[in-house]
Amino acid sequence: MKLFSEFLVEEVAKTKDHGTYAALLPTKECREKLYKWMEEQSIARLVDVEDYHCTIVYSTKSVPAVADIPVALPIKATCKEWKVFGDDKMLVLVLTAPRAQKLFDKTIKLGAVSDYPEYVPHITLALRYRGEVPKEVPDFEIEFVKFKVGTIDEDFSYSDDK
Repeated sequence: MKLFSEFLVEEVAKTKDHGTYAALLPTKECREKLYKWMEEQSIARLVDVEDYHCTIVYSTKSVPAVADIPVALPIKATCKEWKVFGDDKMLVLVLTAPRAQKLFDKTIKLGAVSDYPEYVPHITLALRYRGEVPKEVPDFEIEFVKFKVGTIDEDFSYSDDK
């Protein structure tokens, strides 16, 4: 027999708003080229190559309509600069990506909620980064070929495999 508290926990979990994420995923060739470039710079603690993505929105509020946004692919971006984000020191490659900005704006109009004061299109490439940011940025374009939208839950992944 199930305790009432166990039943209550299960019911709350069913109704919990898990939120919505959306991201642009680069081609396999772009991911591999970028990973190789990072290795050549001797950058440690690299993110797994299959997880490279440009977040459009990570909304704590669920907005299923984000999946219905029409997106003309491919979307190309250029490498702009390096930054280190957050307390966990993520090394990110900031992109010049006006179409990513427009997609973000559309998600907000649909009701998505962002915890960040501004949208910065980027790809996270290393975690717990120490030292100076690289002096150069890759001199090739990043081509995004998939718009992935999902629910933020325990199965959450930016990988193209899921």
